[in-house]
Amino acid sequence: MWRSVIVIFISLGIVWSHNRLPPRVTTQYGTYVGVWTETVSKQPIASFLGIPYAEKPVDHLRFKKPVPWTDHWRRGRNATQYRGPCLSIEGSGKGSEDCLYLNIFTRQEIQNSKREINSTKRAVMVFVINDIFGNNDNSLYKPDYLLEHDIILITVNYRLDFFGFFTTGNHVAPGNNGLKDILEALRWIQENVAAFGGDQNRVTLMGHGLGAGAVHLLALSKKSEGLFHGYITQSGAAHMPWSYRLHATAVNTSLEFAASLNCTRDTKWEIVQCLRKIENFTSNEDDLEIVRGWNRFGPTDEPESDEAVITDHPQTLMSEGKARDIPWLTGVVADEGLVVTILFHKNESLCHWELTENFEEIVKAVTNCEYSVKNTTKYANELLNFYFDDNVAINCATNFVEFAGDAVVNWPVHNAVSIQAKNMKSPVYFYKFNYIGTFTATQKDDDLKNYGVCHGDDLNYLFSLLNELHAKDLQLSDTSNDTSMKYYVTEMWANFTKNGIPVLSYMPEWEPYTEGHAYNEFTQDANFTMKEEFYPDRMKFWTNLNDKLLIIPEKDNSAGSDVRSTGSQCLFETSVVLLLHLLIVIIFAR
Repeated sequence: MWRSVIVIFISLGIVWSHNRLPPRVTTQYGTYVGVWTETVSKQPIASFLGIPYAEKPVDHLRFKKPVPWTDHWRRGRNATQYRGPCLSIEGSGKGSEDCLYLNIFTRQEIQNSKREINSTKRAVMVFVINDIFGNNDNSLYKPDYLLEHDIILITVNYRLDFFGFFTTGNHVAPGNNGLKDILEALRWIQENVAAFGGDQNRVTLMGHGLGAGAVHLLALSKKSEGLFHGYITQSGAAHMPWSYRLHATAVNTSLEFAASLNCTRDTKWEIVQCLRKIENFTSNEDDLEIVRGWNRFGPTDEPESDEAVITDHPQTLMSEGKARDIPWLTGVVADEGLVVTILFHKNESLCHWELTENFEEIVKAVTNCEYSVKNTTKYANELLNFYFDDNVAINCATNFVEFAGDAVVNWPVHNAVSIQAKNMKSPVYFYKFNYIGTFTATQKDDDLKNYGVCHGDDLNYLFSLLNELHAKDLQLSDTSNDTSMKYYVTEMWANFTKNGIPVLSYMPEWEPYTEGHAYNEFTQDANFTMKEEFYPDRMKFWTNLNDKLLIIPEKDNSAGSDVRSTGSQCLFETSVVLLLHLLIVIIFAR
């Protein structure tokens, strides 16, 4: 009997020891040693954190396209800790330039040798991290719910604002290095994800907000052919005001910033050389104040070259059918405009005063288009008439939420869906997230009231981001409906990653979008309803308004030109920018 007991304990010890061994995987560069984590139902996840996909973009590599990672090693390389976020001097001012890393999460059972226990290849979801409110810490985007559905999740850092999108408008610094970082990460994934159990032929690229804009821009570029096979964009599109800068504005903003850092020189090459010598952008508060505002740096169209990612206006690319013909899942939340208007709800008199005194300037700031429309006064007057019935004193905050949400997110997304659905054979799935859960991006310790479904709230049902940030301080927890919605959303997104169709056994068939109808509304009690019209009057208004007044610049192939003759996006009125930025800082700073 004692022998049997001893054998049992020895056997249990062997099993326990085996389970405690860290996951390992061997790639062409060497072996990575990861760490075990768990899904919400305690299923094991092999997590490989802080994997470099490109060289450090510092010193002479600053403002250059990423250099592929080529280092090799013989012993196991530690992949057990997240690397810091990419430096964002427009947002939090935190982070590092040494940030081109990705994280891989898989349910694949990986042994301590090159042989895999399970040879089944899993679909791969790649999430690009970019949040205008400073939530760029990749450790916040956990796989706890998504990996319940047995896919591989990869989260990717890439260069942001000044470091990712500074441009001289010519070959010296053509720009869009943040987009080129994502492409380099996708190339790394194509070459290496099979070792982690991934299927390189089933890769879905996903982003939210500014990240969604980046993903959509890449879907409009030939440079992404073969690197991903479907894409998901949440609350963002390539041509929304936050996503894209006209060429002249991007160049002028970059050169103005260089001048503010005493890098005024005779040639653009000398300007860039000067900027490369600056060692620390975070120690001097004055440096940060130069660019703090409403997201001044971002993607733009580049001069034609072998490395150029975007060479024309996104609206033109979509209209000409240049979008890649692959499955697309996209949508918005019900109250996108809350992202900049929450204080107007808390203080209606502030809304009345600001809009009455500064309506046209606020329109310019929100829509980011002082010179991209033919007549800004007429533009503002049409908005005043349509959304406020020429009287901002009535339902000021509610009307401003609708106006801001439509201008910044709703119309660009709906416009993109309407155009591309006509030109694509692949399905386009469109949703409106109208579920009010326990957590929302507008919550603060002194005000737990839920004002609606804010920009970013839907992301919480994929990564529990808001739970991670606020659950402890607010002493709140998910309801059963919140938990159900997380399972449903992650299952739909995972099924789209696997098969290109966001199916869910719980809900009716999700019909692909066709002209004018068929979007899925996520509602209370974790329900889903197919609808036929998406804000039809408001979308028709914006389409007609932009058809009359929006300027789409003609193609300029001059690699060395500094300006364009047909309009540029606005350089904001300082007072209005500071007002809007102050609203955001007050709301989201923790």
